[in-house]
Amino acid sequence: MASFCAFCGKKNPDGAVYCGGCGKQLKITDPISGERVTKQLGMKWYKFIVYFQLPISIVSLMMYAYKGYKIKMESYNRESYYIIALLYLAVIIYGIFVMIQLLRLKRGATMKYYLFIILSNCVWILELIINIHFDASMMVEVDDSYLSKNLLFWVIYILLCVVSMAIYIILNYLYFRKREHLFVN
Repeated sequence: MASFCAFCGKKNPDGAVYCGGCGKQLKITDPISGERVTKQLGMKWYKFIVYFQLPISIVSLMMYAYKGYKIKMESYNRESYYIIALLYLAVIIYGIFVMIQLLRLKRGATMKYYLFIILSNCVWILELIINIHFDASMMVEVDDSYLSKNLLFWVIYILLCVVSMAIYIILNYLYFRKREHLFVN
């Protein structure tokens, strides 16, 4: 027997936990007691992301952009640091947009959140690569073994950052996949 949503009136198939029209939870009949109950999914991680992780990420990106702009003003490679600062600014604006989308439970907001994670990490890795190149070009008198060890360290560091970012995105995907019905606006 199909159930009807108490909020929008849409007819939903048997066993549906959420309304296909408005995304609200449907009351389900418990087969043992016969009572109408509502199954709840926790949203603590969502609240952590929206109210803590995204604002802190945006502030830290602002600090990276300012630090890169301020410290590198006197370097010979100023143009690349201007570009990095502009990229940080673009990611900051996109992060604010994503936070608003998540707060409003907009459809597709979670995919935009994953893209924000990827973009912010890519800009940070690009800045790191520019810094490594700049540092290596300034060390003309250092032997090659020091440079190769240092370069190996940074390559491993960047790979670990990429792997941890991928794991973080996968875990968020698994979390939000169970709650995608909530993002219907």
